Amino acid sequence: MKVRDAMTAQVITVRDTDSVLSGLKVLVKEEISGAPVISAEQGLIGMVTEFDLLLAIDHVGEEFPISRVMHKEVVSVGPDMDLDDARRLILSHNYRRLPVIDGGKLGGILSRRDILRIRFGI
Repeated sequence: MKVRDAMTAQVITVRDTDSVLSGLKVLVKEEISGAPVISAEQGLIGMVTEFDLLLAIDHVGEEFPISRVMHKEVVSVGPDMDLDDARRLILSHNYRRLPVIDGGKLGGILSRRDILRIRFGI
């Protein structure tokens, strides 16, 4: 089985120019704990979690840009990667989600939940 068989193709993203509060609102509304950060020029440039955003609100304020609190070193996978290899990557590094890059562009996201859904039919 490949990553493309389990990934979510409809990816919820936030913009690098969004404030931490607006990013947090997106995550809460969509019931997700983190999201890829995109820019108009470069596409995927980072990842951010609800923890990152809550911490930023407490320390630097609600209007601080997401680009200043996101994780810039992003590990990604391709859609043709073996799903078991992606699962091992998630588990060995304690990632909750991995962006899926297809043809240089964000093509999906693979989360722990996606793997559970496929592997155990949950």
